Amino acid sequence: MVKNKLAVWSFWFSLIAFLLVVVIYFMMPPSFPPMESSISIIFTFLSWLPLLISVVTLVLGIVTLRKIKKKKQKGKGLAIATIILSAIVILWFIYLFYILYELAKINFD
Repeated sequence: MVKNKLAVWSFWFSLIAFLLVVVIYFMMPPSFPPMESSISIIFTFLSWLPLLISVVTLVLGIVTLRKIKKKKQKGKGLAIATIILSAIVILWFIYLFYILYELAKINFD
């Protein structure tokens, strides 16, 4: 049996999103250039890209897992890995939003 192609593609995209989070948030310099610079605008766009990719790959992973169970194809592990990686990235963004909310609350009090 051939592995489900959707499982393979969604896994690779979720892995890209995970690696983007690692590169953007853990290797980014601590001080940012002013918002007018093009580098800052590029980083702002790139910082949202992993979340968008992860939401799409989470949906694709769930759809793929259902399809694999229904048609008894191979690729169940890839579909589960896609869901896990996408969930990690989404939870990371929720954590970041929570930290930003708390920081904003402290600064405005």
